[in-house]
Amino acid sequence: MAVNAHGSVAVQVLMDEKGCIEEATAVSGHPLLLPNSVKIAYQSVFEPVILSGNPVKVTGVIIYNYLPNQLNRLGLGYSSDSETTLIEYLPREFDRERETIRNLSVNFSDERAALIQRIVDQIEAQLASQPKSQWLWNIGRQLKLFRSSCWDGGSCEEAKRPLRELLLEAPSDISILLKVRLQELIDENGVSVIKQKHSDLVDRLFDLGN
Repeated sequence: MAVNAHGSVAVQVLMDEKGCIEEATAVSGHPLLLPNSVKIAYQSVFEPVILSGNPVKVTGVIIYNYLPNQLNRLGLGYSSDSETTLIEYLPREFDRERETIRNLSVNFSDERAALIQRIVDQIEAQLASQPKSQWLWNIGRQLKLFRSSCWDGGSCEEAKRPLRELLLEAPSDISILLKVRLQELIDENGVSVIKQKHSDLVDRLFDLGN
């Protein structure tokens, strides 16, 4: 909690014939969350898997999702497409926007998305007087757009362009490690490695965005 560690942790497990976890190994996630996730996995009990009338051992992956206790501008930008996240984590200076989102009554998805975009634009405009905060917000937004484009069969190279341009405009007081991680993501060509670097970066939005 002290460092606001959050994100998803994947634990590879072997379940015995009684539904108890016989083996558990964390395979991805924030390093500080791995030991507890493995501990929780060992405490889990599931319905036994029956094959041809007999209980059998099976392997699988359990995903644990740890929610943040707060979000900085980088994390907010990344999650700005989520109404729930904006309502819960927007700072107090955005109370008016929070209430607008909370009171949305439009049921049509296209109109609702347009209203959310308008609110997001208002938030971004308010950040104009805070260069570092605005830059972090924009990077977070582009990281989410990058995922949507690259993961869904689009061009990863095309999705890198806005990140590359923003990186050139980075304020001097931005975390050096954040800039290094972004540059590594931009320089990578292999899709599987790009996805892993993106995932690692997203898991560390809190400490990289401070």
